[in-house]
Amino acid sequence: MSYGLWTSLLMSFAPFIQDAPQAQNSERANPYRSPQSTVRALTGFIELSREDPQQIQGAIECLDLSALPKGRQQGGILASKLDAILRARDIAPSLLPDDPDVGEFPLPELHGQRIVMRKYPDGRYRFDKDTVAHIPEMWMQVQQLSHDRNRELAALSVAPEFSTPRATYRTFLTSMHRFDQDRAVRCLDLCDVPSVCRAAVGAQLARRLKQVMDRQRAVSLVDIPNTNYADPFVWLSQPQGVIELARQYEGDRKGEWLFSSSTIAAIDPLYDAFEDLPYDPVLESLNVLHVRPDPIAAPELWFRSKLPRFWRAHVVAVKVLNFEVYQVPAFIIGLGLSWLFGLAARGLVQHALRMALHWKGIDLPAGVVDKRLRPLAALVAVLLACGTKHEAPRPALPTASVRLVAGTGAPAAGASHGPTVPPTAAGAPAL
Repeated sequence: MSYGLWTSLLMSFAPFIQDAPQAQNSERANPYRSPQSTVRALTGFIELSREDPQQIQGAIECLDLSALPKGRQQGGILASKLDAILRARDIAPSLLPDDPDVGEFPLPELHGQRIVMRKYPDGRYRFDKDTVAHIPEMWMQVQQLSHDRNRELAALSVAPEFSTPRATYRTFLTSMHRFDQDRAVRCLDLCDVPSVCRAAVGAQLARRLKQVMDRQRAVSLVDIPNTNYADPFVWLSQPQGVIELARQYEGDRKGEWLFSSSTIAAIDPLYDAFEDLPYDPVLESLNVLHVRPDPIAAPELWFRSKLPRFWRAHVVAVKVLNFEVYQVPAFIIGLGLSWLFGLAARGLVQHALRMALHWKGIDLPAGVVDKRLRPLAALVAVLLACGTKHEAPRPALPTASVRLVAGTGAPAAGASHGPTVPPTAAGAPAL
C-alpha cells in the first residue's frame, strides 16, 4: 500500500522558454531564480529540514548574511524566524513575481520595517542584509498575531491537524511521507463509502490522490488558507473533477477540514486521466520522496506502472463495474494458482491424516479420506483468492458535483491550483 513520500512543503518551478534545453534545465535547477522561488525555497527547506537537518542549508542560502560576523552559525535560526514572519503575515508566494529580472522586490512593510529581496551577482535572489539584521525585531512583533490566531483555533475544540485547509493538506502530505496510512485516510471525507470497506477503499484512494498530486504543478502550502472559517478551497479543477478541501458543518467531525466527498468521487477519473503524465521533475529528482509507487508499499499501483497502456484499457467501464484488459488474464491466473495451492494443501492434509490414523491403528476403506477432504481444496482456493493483497473493488460513488457553501446557496469559490512539491537541494521547496 503506497504512501508515497512527500514532505509538507512544496515548490513550483514555472518553465521558461530557452533557446537551448541546457539553458532551460539550468534555469529550472535554480531554486532562487526569482522572488517567488526564493520564498518557496525558504519555507520548503525549513519544512524539509525537520526530516533531514542537512536541508537547512538551502534555507540559509535565502539570506544575505554578509553583515553578520557569525552569519552561518546564526543562519538556521534566522531563516526559521523569517519563515515564521512570512507565515504569520500570510505572504502567498503565488502573488509574488516569478520574473528573474526584477532586480529588487520589497514586500509590504511590517511596522515600518521593509522586507526586501535583491538579485545578487550569482543570479540568486536573497533577503538583503538590512532585512536579515531586523529579523529578530520583526519576529517579536508577529508573536502577538500568532498568539491571537492560535487562541482562536484552540477555542474551536477542533483537532489542530484538521483545523484549517492548510493544516489538513499538510497532515495528508506528512502522513503519506511517514507511511501513516490511517492518519492520511482521516483527511478524506468518506461518508459516501460503506463503513464495511471504508479502511481498504480509503487507503487506495489516498494512494491514488497522492499520485495525481505528484503529477501536477507544485503549489506552496502558504498559498492555502489558514483559517477555520472559509469557503471550500479548490486545489485543482479539471473536466474529470475537482480536488478541494471543505469544512465539515455537521457530524462527529464538525469544524474540521477534509478533502470533500466531491473530491473522493473524482479521484478515480482524475487518476485515469493523469496516469500517463510525467511526474513533476522537482519531486521526481528527490530520491528521499519515493514518488514512484513502491512494489511493497503499493503493489497494485507499482504493477500498473509496469504495464503498457493497452493492458490498462477499459473492457467494461460503467458506474457499478470497471474492468480493464490486464485484469482478465490476471483473474484467470489467480484462480488457477489458488486452485493449485488448494490441491497441494489437500494432499498434505490427506497424507498427514493417513499417517495419524495408521499410527492409531485405524484402517479406513480406500477413498474415504479423499472423499471427506475433497472440499478442502475449494476452501483453500477461496481463502487464498479473498486474502490475496489486491486492489479492493470500490463502490460506486456519487458523481463529482459543485459544492454549495453552507448557508449561502452559492457555489464554492476557489482558484484552480496545481499540487504542492517538496523542497530539494536541486530544486527548492515551498511551504
